[in-house]
Amino acid sequence: LGATPLEDALHDLREFLVANPDEVVVVVNQDGVTPEDFVAAVEAAGLGELAYRGPLDDRRPTLREMIDRDERVVFLAENRAGGAPWYRLAYERILQETPYAFASARALVGQAGLRASCRPHRGPADAPLFLLNHWVTTDPLPRPSDAERVNAYDALMRRIRACERERGRRPNLVAVN
Repeated sequence: LGATPLEDALHDLREFLVANPDEVVVVVNQDGVTPEDFVAAVEAAGLGELAYRGPLDDRRPTLREMIDRDERVVFLAENRAGGAPWYRLAYERILQETPYAFASARALVGQAGLRASCRPHRGPADAPLFLLNHWVTTDPLPRPSDAERVNAYDALMRRIRACERERGRRPNLVAVN
């Protein structure tokens, strides 16, 4: 339900980047295809030329440097990377994150759940990038009312600030539904 073919999503991403030359995007692929097939799809969409190829440790460039080099997409894999030097494992050294499964808006942004919602999940504590996962997981379909509540500015900022206090660093990336 709600699935989008990979090729369509990658072409949409290319169109977005062409229309917005000062934007940088991070893609964390959930490994539904082999690394070789994913890389082939990225190349077919014309995104390989925009892939960031440099370091993702403490030597990583600023966003402006990535934009100036026109390397504006960071491609990461959850579990299986490879197929190209720019397709790397997300949680081995690059990303640390918060949990991503919350059954209710209260569990995610309610005062009682804020501290638990910020605890470490995947990735090492010294990873240079911090991903804040921010959505409610309901099966079989998401509820727009949950998204409206948790993605409201005050709720989102309250959680960002709580996680910054809890983890001792500001999130670099915020993933919302």
